[in-house]
Amino acid sequence: MNINGSKYPIEMKSQLAVAIEVTENELNICIEESKKYNIQQQYNNENERFKPHLLVMCDKEIFYPIFVMACFYNGRFIYLKEDIINLDYIDMLEEISGIIKEHYMKCTGSFAGFGKINYYVLKRIYDEPDKEVLVFKPDGMLWVDRPENLSLYSTAKPKLTVGGKDITNFIKLD
Repeated sequence: MNINGSKYPIEMKSQLAVAIEVTENELNICIEESKKYNIQQQYNNENERFKPHLLVMCDKEIFYPIFVMACFYNGRFIYLKEDIINLDYIDMLEEISGIIKEHYMKCTGSFAGFGKINYYVLKRIYDEPDKEVLVFKPDGMLWVDRPENLSLYSTAKPKLTVGGKDITNFIKLD
């Protein structure tokens, strides 16, 4: 990146402006609008792909060997039927409570390499505000008086590399 915040060298931008017969200022405006458009498109794409899910929060975020984490990380997301959020509130809570109880019993209280399951975080919509995110205890009960500093997101980003190249996305367990 150069001094004016662009990934294009200043000389290249000047030459491009001349070639397409616009001023450098017009080209800069076009580049900035393109960046804004790309950010909005990325948000729209992520929002469109979003599915309601529970995130299983455990004792450990990262463990050794790291390649095991890369293999099992996606299993920490329990994807829900998309219409679950359209149920009335009590029915939704009962349905999710049942899913949590079943998962917790199936996992016998811990999750492959991540340790003890501490709680479950429900994400109903893509950009749900933190204060509206619902948190459940392992027994499936809604955690009403949860601590303020409770982590609502997994902070670990698993990455599997070979020879310095990221190959994490080659492993799909969905």
